[in-house]
Amino acid sequence: FKPQDPGPIAPPELIETEALMHVDELKVRRKPEWYFGSGYREAWTVLTTVEQYGAPVEAMKSVLEFGCGSGRVIRHFRYIEGLRLAGTDANSKPIEWDRKNLSGIEFGHNELEPPLAYPDGSFDLVYALSVFTHIPLEWQRAWLDELRRVLRPGGYLLCTVHGDDHSSRQLDDQDRATLERDGELTLDAKNPRASFSSQVLGSWDVYQTRDQV
Repeated sequence: FKPQDPGPIAPPELIETEALMHVDELKVRRKPEWYFGSGYREAWTVLTTVEQYGAPVEAMKSVLEFGCGSGRVIRHFRYIEGLRLAGTDANSKPIEWDRKNLSGIEFGHNELEPPLAYPDGSFDLVYALSVFTHIPLEWQRAWLDELRRVLRPGGYLLCTVHGDDHSSRQLDDQDRATLERDGELTLDAKNPRASFSSQVLGSWDVYQTRDQV
């Protein structure tokens, strides 16, 4: 473990595409103490979480962040010597910025549907932070299969999605009734209750009931 300069903060037009629920959140997320502090904390959480489930973190040699955005999280993995680091995202703009500003990480652009540009079994750990929250339901199984493909046998995949707190704050009564009835709900970018980032990107907010997830 060797601390180093985390690199520059991303410009606001990139930060606003990274899972902001409301436009007002941009004021906080543009602050260096939040941007760097939250990225470091989430990198630490990824490692400690998979370690709790038996991952031999000290033996890992390769890590991929699926949906890396401006590299807010993956950049902090550079503190660990000897790791091959890679980040990929469907939005090409942050990838262009990452390549110019964050050394030591392989950045790639992926399409909205698989495949990824990596051979089978490339990574010991793949993580996706609130990425499946914004992938249409009909593509999610294909992406899970694709992430499994690029994992080495016995590797670890960590994904996070919207929880009950988001559904209670973001959805109205009719939305929640639909989610309860159908087990799934998608808000597209035109929906006034869609997250701010989804409206900016023309993306989706996807909900499923817990038993389906």
